[in-house]
Amino acid sequence: MLVKRDKVLKKLNFIIGVAPTLIGLLPTSALLGKNANIVAQFVTFKESGAFTGQVSFDQVHEYNVNYAIVGHSETRKYLNVSDTFCRDSIRTLLKAGMRPILCIGEDAKQYKANKSKKVLMLQLMNCLKELNEDEVKQVIVAYEPI
Repeated sequence: MLVKRDKVLKKLNFIIGVAPTLIGLLPTSALLGKNANIVAQFVTFKESGAFTGQVSFDQVHEYNVNYAIVGHSETRKYLNVSDTFCRDSIRTLLKAGMRPILCIGEDAKQYKANKSKKVLMLQLMNCLKELNEDEVKQVIVAYEPI
């Protein structure tokens, strides 16, 4: 509603998304309907199989989730999510017809050492390599320092 009423916001081309916790996907989806996109916070890159405690793309897609966050700073820091994991997740998301939101960011030590640009470029290159131009265009990149 706000976007439709505000003169400046009306002219911008952006997407509104909400990323609730896993157990909040269904109620949030029901509450918001088509007013916002529902975004999964974390999904496994595996297409199928038994992965106890993990959520697959197919499972969240059932709840009208068309976006998923990949490489969030907390998953990189606490779950040791690598660029390879991110790349595999991006490929699986695209194959499933979903849009990945790739988070890239440096830690405080890298920032203080003036290595931000190098770290960010390396993450981008590692996470997007082997994707074609059309696939890369589908990836939303978010800067989120660790």
